[in-house]
Formats: sequence, C-alpha cells, structure tokens
Amino acid sequence: MDVVEVAADRADQLVPLVSAWRRLVLGDDEPACTDEEAARWFAPRPGRSRRALLATGTDGAAIGYARAHLRTDRPSPVFVPELYVAPTARRQGVGRALVRALSATGRDAGAPMLVLRQDDADPGAAAFADAIGTTRGFRGLQNRCHTADLDVALLDSWVQRARERAAGWSLVGWVGRCPDHLFDAFVAVQSAMHDAPVPVVATVGRSGVELREAEAVDAALGVDHWVLAARNDATGELGGFTELLFEPDQPWLGHQGDTAVVPAHRQLGLGRWLKAAMARRVLSERPGVTQLETNTAMDNPPMRAINEAMGFRVAVVWQDHELALL
Repeated sequence: MDVVEVAADRADQLVPLVSAWRRLVLGDDEPACTDEEAARWFAPRPGRSRRALLATGTDGAAIGYARAHLRTDRPSPVFVPELYVAPTARRQGVGRALVRALSATGRDAGAPMLVLRQDDADPGAAAFADAIGTTRGFRGLQNRCHTADLDVALLDSWVQRARERAAGWSLVGWVGRCPDHLFDAFVAVQSAMHDAPVPVVATVGRSGVELREAEAVDAALGVDHWVLAARNDATGELGGFTELLFEPDQPWLGHQGDTAVVPAHRQLGLGRWLKAAMARRVLSERPGVTQLETNTAMDNPPMRAINEAMGFRVAVVWQDHELALL
C-alpha cells in the first residue's frame, strides 16, 4: 500500500472515492462529485492550504483518501472533513496510514493536533477513532431542506412579526463584495459569532482583511455569495446577518453560511426575519435550487429551533475527533 499526496492536476483520481463517500454519508441520491469540482477544491485561499492524500493498493487501485484543511498564517489544527476507505480495503491499516501521513503534514505546518470529522451514525468510523486514541470534540448537525417543503405562510408570518417587534430596523443585502458604506458595520457585526458554539477549527468573527480576502476567493471561483443584514435605521448599526452561498458545481444546492444576531438585539425576531427573507428570495430568484443546507451545533437550541420550524431535517450528525499528531 502507498499513500501519496494528490495535487489539483490529478484531482480526477479522487472523484470515485469522494462520490462513494458522499453516497455513504448522504444516501444514494446524492449527486456524484465531478472532475471540475474536485479540481476547484484546491483553489488558492489566503492563509489556508488544502491537501489531499490518496491510498493505493498493491495493484495500484485507489482504496482510500483523505482531504484536509490547514492554516498557513498561524498554528491551527489540521481539519480532516473527509477520510474514507473502500469497504473491501478496511481493517488493513489504510486509515491509520492516512492519519500518519496527515500527522506528518501537520507537523510540517506547526499544527497542534488533527481534528477528524466523522459520521456519528457509522459504528466503524467511531471504532476507528477510538482505536487510534482520539477524544470527542464538537458535535454538529448537517441539515437539509427541500425548497418545495418551505412553508411560505410561516416565513411571511416571521417577516411580518419581526417588522412589528423590530420597529426602526430594516434589511439590507448584497451579492459578493460588501458595499464600502456598509463594510465597517459588517466587520463589527461579526462579533455576534463570538459566543456561538463552533468547532475548534472554526474562525469566529472575521477581520476586515479576512472578509475582503474571502470575497475575492468567492469571485474567483464563481461562487454567488448572498448576504442579508438587519440594520438599525437610526444608527446604521448592523444587529445580525445571514449568508447563503451557491457554488457553480452544485447549482441545485444553497449552502448556508453564518447566521448570527448581536446579543443586545436577540429578542426582536431578527434571526427569523433574516432566515425567512433569505428563503423567500431563493424561492423567487433561484428556481433551480431544490435544497438548502445548513450546519448547526448540537448545543445551539435557538438556531436549531428556527431551522426545524423552517423544515430543515438532520441529514448527518457529525462528530469531531481530536488527536495528537502521531
């Protein structure tokens, strides 16, 4: 068995395994990965690097892979959102070989540990994590909602109720680059994420530099990034925001980014207003989007309640496993 790093120009080697992993986690109806999507995954990102490892058997056939996120601007855990071994190659040390290779990558980057994210419903994954000595960390929900199942009357009631409770507030939105006249307020409202339960690998609250860098990456990759924010009409302060991203390789899916409300304004219905208004916009402007996706911490009851009321259902429960570098 060999484990080698795969670069963007060989990304097509990962496609069958990534597709198999998706079917295992999300079901047989989940669309397959494409060569273009696999290559796009490696696109340059300021302060970050993405690595992919491929395990092959003695006959040269691909039998496992792992994809990892690393920060290059400061020490941070190596985040491994995907590690998959083909069923016929399990219990042969493939997973351990991938983890050892990831550990070597982490040491080179000055990372303090690995964070391996796995499907909590997979007993084999849990047994593997226990066998290599991990400890359990963040636990989160990946939720999906069919747009056809959205209750438009409910969404409209949330909008109306928020307008009554949040007198003096209005919604402002943009696509892509935040307008200059709103930028300082948008940087400030990132503080709403500071008390949110998030993974150890997450960035909580982004600086102005990081926001502009992220906007540039989205533009380069052809990602449509919608932002909607609640603004105090008298002061110009932004009290909350929500984001939705549409990637060119998955035109049927809307990815929910951050949604947060500043603590001082959390009793006005701003969160429901933002989520409802964004969903209504998708229905109006993106008829080709058939599903929405959002990730929520297990221990975030307020946001879970909003998502469940909208019609989101749990697709996967993710368990983060933290591991000292081998």
